[in-house]
Amino acid sequence: MTKKKLLSLALASVLLLALTACGAKAPNASQSNAEMQGASASEAKTPNGTQSAAGTKEPAASGAANKPANVETVTGGSDQTKAKEVPLDTKLIGKMEQEAVQWFSFTTDETENATYKLTAVNQTVGSRDLSMMVYDAEGKEVGGRYESLCAEEKGTAATLNLDVLPHTTYYIKVWVPEGEVVSYSFCVRSVKGQTGETSRTQPSPEAKDGLAVSAASNQAEAQLLPLNAKLKGKVGRNEHQWFAFSTDSTENGTGRITIVNMTRGAGALHLEVRDSDGTMLPDNFSLLDAEQDGKAVTLDLELLPDTTYYIHVWGEPEKTGEYTVEIHWPDQGTNQR
Repeated sequence: MTKKKLLSLALASVLLLALTACGAKAPNASQSNAEMQGASASEAKTPNGTQSAAGTKEPAASGAANKPANVETVTGGSDQTKAKEVPLDTKLIGKMEQEAVQWFSFTTDETENATYKLTAVNQTVGSRDLSMMVYDAEGKEVGGRYESLCAEEKGTAATLNLDVLPHTTYYIKVWVPEGEVVSYSFCVRSVKGQTGETSRTQPSPEAKDGLAVSAASNQAEAQLLPLNAKLKGKVGRNEHQWFAFSTDSTENGTGRITIVNMTRGAGALHLEVRDSDGTMLPDNFSLLDAEQDGKAVTLDLELLPDTTYYIHVWGEPEKTGEYTVEIHWPDQGTNQR
């Protein structure tokens, strides 16, 4: 053996001893670089996302699971031939921007002798009314001549009942006075889509007395309220506030809505309950007037199970008024409180 080979062996032995002393493990020749990188990525995973190199958690990517179901933003066409096709039983969000008219279309399913519902909400406070009318392919009004839907700026849903044929395309004309900018939402509900409405983009907060919940300015964006809890609110001058609540599966249940005006000198506060069509319950004269003397006023309602309802609160224009409201609903499986 030559002197040069002896020197190389000695150096290799020293290097091997140094690696062993430091606890390092030489890579297996059969282990690929891809396998090593995969092991490192696996070790970096956490239940709530990934662990960055600095040791801070990076949130997992927000996928379709975090997106509200059955909500789409749409823009209509300029005339009936350019109408935007929209799906059934889907909340659609639109905006009129300096355009006099927008057109949409929808196609019915296989149901015979069906009555569909077109429901719209004007979401722009202080705007002029938003109107809709439905036509067939020949331009004939559906629902009767001059039968149109009118959505007012106070945020109440407006509904048009449509007797339609199966497997047929119809056209929706949307308009506001020229120059107005109005945000709105609407939905074409098939027979299948008219049962209940408990799916919300925001869940109900935990029930506790004195809970303050942010009010919406229209029915379409109303936040769910918890049942059987006293809630506090404040309504300002010329302000319309909207909340929602959902019943459970209790059959033949009676809901009880109670409001108390807590502000002297604010004038009366008003409360009404409406369904998803915008119809006042139990009739068009069931308005609660909470006077400034602080006395509670109550409305009892026979409500359907597994259904969402809407509370509309507004006051006199002179002064901001504070109030409490309670929504009582029987425990599941009982018919009486």
